[in-house]
Amino acid sequence: MYFGENNDTNSNEINFDKAQRKSIMFENVERIIARKLTPADITRIHETLGEYDQEPELVTEAFRQAKEAGNVDVKYVMGYLKTWRDMGISSLNELRMKEERDKLRKANGVRTYRRKTDPQKPSDGMSIAEKARRKRLQRLNKTEN
Repeated sequence: MYFGENNDTNSNEINFDKAQRKSIMFENVERIIARKLTPADITRIHETLGEYDQEPELVTEAFRQAKEAGNVDVKYVMGYLKTWRDMGISSLNELRMKEERDKLRKANGVRTYRRKTDPQKPSDGMSIAEKARRKRLQRLNKTEN
């Protein structure tokens, strides 16, 4: 307003853009879950978006990940959004960056390996330490006899 710009026009454009993004989000969510959202589901999603101050694209990603996990219940999906909010994630870009950081951390982190068992050799269920203890006991028994 100081420079002669009308901020009401900018805020209206921003609100219209967000409304369009929400409309696209609901269409994508319905496509992902392969059913129409109920009015209660829509209200819950709107309330969560407002309360957590997150972008609509994050809701679509939450439903996509929940579909992969096999549970597309709206309450369950809102749990994804709550977890991301607690991590400080409010946009899809921030989520992607976190996933990449986690992937790099895992790739560069300390690796632990499990001992492979030989499928040809039957396993007796004993640990290496237990086997060594038994061998020592057998040797002691042989020397005493």
